[in-house]
Amino acid sequence: MRGPAIIGAFLLVLTSAARAQFPSWYLPHNQVQPTVTSAVSLDPATGDFLYVYTVANGAGAQQRLAELYMDLKTQISSATAPTDWEVLADPAGGTVVWGASGPVDLAWTELHPLDPPSHASEIAPGATRTGFSLRSPCAGTGPVTFFARGYNHEAQPPQTDANADSAPAVPQWRTDAVSGQTLGPGDCSTVRDWGNRRPGVDGFLGVVNFVSGDALPGGVPVTVQVRFSRSGETVLPATFHAVLNSQDVTAQFVTSSRGDRVAVFPPGAAPLKSGRNVLLLSVDGIVPGTTHQATDSDRFTFTLP
Repeated sequence: MRGPAIIGAFLLVLTSAARAQFPSWYLPHNQVQPTVTSAVSLDPATGDFLYVYTVANGAGAQQRLAELYMDLKTQISSATAPTDWEVLADPAGGTVVWGASGPVDLAWTELHPLDPPSHASEIAPGATRTGFSLRSPCAGTGPVTFFARGYNHEAQPPQTDANADSAPAVPQWRTDAVSGQTLGPGDCSTVRDWGNRRPGVDGFLGVVNFVSGDALPGGVPVTVQVRFSRSGETVLPATFHAVLNSQDVTAQFVTSSRGDRVAVFPPGAAPLKSGRNVLLLSVDGIVPGTTHQATDSDRFTFTLP
């Protein structure tokens, strides 16, 4: 483990390198130590995946954490923020932004008329805050990237010629931040199967969020998203059946807002196990162009630490 002196020297190098990118008059906001952990469950009202994040600011941070950005590649249903924080999100996807708000810190002093205030709700070094959440019809397909920024005064840029086209450039939040990764909703437009390859039957069902044989991360829930009727086939949803490691888990699947069957399996709990896991899925449907009923059965495997 690194000692405090080594960590301090490492942070100093990073801070110095970051400062070199910025105009001399700019005050950086990247002196935070963010950790973002996630808890995933199913929204009982909609069957959507509910991602709740806890944000920590390391004890060695030199700023209070004031802004959190998260890049998403898929749609969301809603986003919420803790008390005295605000959130801005586009349901179509993109970047979700959380920002501290509420009462101004009583110790804050204004440097100039355009200097934004510091808020008492910012996450102090060594503290944590929970209640940052996303609701999405899409399961987690891998890590999403976040960017955290600390509070700092805004320096007043130097006066420029009135005829100049623009003032000196201000760094964008992606470069003036500390980034990391956490679990979040992924792109749920791609559906995969590993089944019987029967024409007209193979499209009865598929899995959205992972490929058979994937190595999934440990310590986080395993999310499963099953999609029916991939090419417009007639499917009989009541016949859906799911078995995980020889245990019937059909009852753990619910119908999401977009009509998929979804489930969340907690980490470290049966029927999940370390090593190779086997998920068997099946559903009946009508063979296209006929009145005959058939079964599409798919077998997915994944490994856990």
